Amino acid sequence: DNAGVLNTAANTTAVGSGALDSNTTGTTMTAVGKEAGGAMVSGSDLTAVGYTALLLATGAGNTGTGSGVGDTISTGAQNTLMGRAAGSGISTTSNSTFLGYNCGVASTAAQITAVGALALDANTSGTQSVAVGYQAGGAITTSGNLTAVGWQSLLLATGADNSAFGATAGDSITTGSDNTCLGSNADVSAATATYQTVIGSDAVGTANSQVMLGRTGTDWVVRTGPIHLTSAFT
Repeated sequence: DNAGVLNTAANTTAVGSGALDSNTTGTTMTAVGKEAGGAMVSGSDLTAVGYTALLLATGAGNTGTGSGVGDTISTGAQNTLMGRAAGSGISTTSNSTFLGYNCGVASTAAQITAVGALALDANTSGTQSVAVGYQAGGAITTSGNLTAVGWQSLLLATGADNSAFGATAGDSITTGSDNTCLGSNADVSAATATYQTVIGSDAVGTANSQVMLGRTGTDWVVRTGPIHLTSAFT
């Protein structure tokens, strides 16, 4: 009942009780489910699929798929949400993507990408972070510029500017910042480490502002050409 009841615009599809029931002139929109897209009046390019999906959204270009998904978004725009409670903290911010159960559930920040169940689920105001994988970046709250790719990568990190690629990579980092871990289980030497670069499966850093290639005492670094140094080498 009342789906699209006020609509006068073209290229609009509403299926379900109260779906797009406030829309008047908004175009190129699709809402499927009870009260889906129910607050949209004159915006455009909204896609809401699921019970109360994008219920309060008035911003343009939002996509929400799943029961209750995006039901807190108001003027935020260009957000993409899929999965139960994904991105459910978004209200006025834009340009975020959350795909997975409870990923980004507390986030109010813009320009966040979380893919995987519970990825970035503690993030509130930290911006410009990317997490891909189950629980990736799960502890970050207000810091930004985090990149975590892999199952539980950067699981405990709250510091800024950390990057990790691989399952559990960098998972011991807490308040440390500006670290890079590449490889399954690659990790820094301490939870508060800074500026450590660790490359290789199971490799572990030894000190701040140093680069570790491979496992200590196990792996060898082999060169096939000359190495040119521009600073002191010890």
